Amino acid sequence: MQCILCGCSQTKAAAASVKKSKKTFFRCAKCDFCFLDRTQLLDFSQEKERYLLHRNSIDNAGYVNWLGGIVDCAVHEIDLEEKNVLDYGCGHTPVLPVILKSKVPHIGKVDYYDLYFFPNIDFSEKYACIFAVEVFEHFRDVYKEAGRVFSLIEPGGYIVISTGLLPEENKFASWWYIQDATHISFYSLQTFKWFAQMFSLKIIFSDGKSVVILQKS
Repeated sequence: MQCILCGCSQTKAAAASVKKSKKTFFRCAKCDFCFLDRTQLLDFSQEKERYLLHRNSIDNAGYVNWLGGIVDCAVHEIDLEEKNVLDYGCGHTPVLPVILKSKVPHIGKVDYYDLYFFPNIDFSEKYACIFAVEVFEHFRDVYKEAGRVFSLIEPGGYIVISTGLLPEENKFASWWYIQDATHISFYSLQTFKWFAQMFSLKIIFSDGKSVVILQKS
């Protein structure tokens, strides 16, 4: 199987049980991208139904605290005062903009976008910082979709990505992150280094678990 991100022909298959269904994943030897067999994806209506089950609201204290931790991580690395920001993939309830405005009182404009729930956005606009929180793992056409997000960053701007980073190969089948049927694309720091080379970015921070911050040249 050819890697659907970098095109390398050297991928290794791995079988895993997801919600009691056997699924096949492939991991690239070059860019270390890992992806679900694209013949086993949910259809778009099934995917949207799954997203509607998310309890992602300002009233969910656990969710708010988790998002707040990502924002704290970002503001430690990036000056967001008077900067325009985009919440890319905000879900059915845009909570991140509320948290950003509470933690950065003089932040600039905060826009939000979601393929299913808030699809109207001016894709010609550029942002000083983009947050993509639990988004990259849902990408189907990864090169195209990641490239579109990166194109929205202004020169010198940043993207804050939160997605579970791949474990060692022998731990993949038992990894909790693959149990969500909408999680179909997985990355390691090696994958983000590949993105950096391809899209004129540099990694400025990673916690080694789920948060990666890149800056555009």
